Amino acid sequence: MNEAIKLAKCTHPHIVQIHELIQEGELWCMVMEYIDGEDLGSLVENRGFLAEAEALHYIQQIGEALTIVHNNGLLHRDIKPHNIMVRSGKLEAVLIDFGIAREFTQNLTQTHTQILTF
Repeated sequence: MNEAIKLAKCTHPHIVQIHELIQEGELWCMVMEYIDGEDLGSLVENRGFLAEAEALHYIQQIGEALTIVHNNGLLHRDIKPHNIMVRSGKLEAVLIDFGIAREFTQNLTQTHTQILTF
């Protein structure tokens, strides 16, 4: 829940928007923005490659998003092309899937559960 509250404070055009936090019994859920588009991994698979300028554009956008995430005390922990959506008809990348995000405190070493994604 703490991570979800912190994520909801991460407002940036390149971070998926959190509209609402809901509690059902002991289960917490997030209502998130729907992003019409394709994930970056599928986009590259379908095209075969990205132009250098386009790739750098997306890298800069996601870097800006991560700065906001880190400034709000969170680590995403699952950055990969399939967790970046590209909006349809736009050169806009949006960071999604904060399912394994964790709180981060600078200069504090913590042990987190090891989670592997594919």
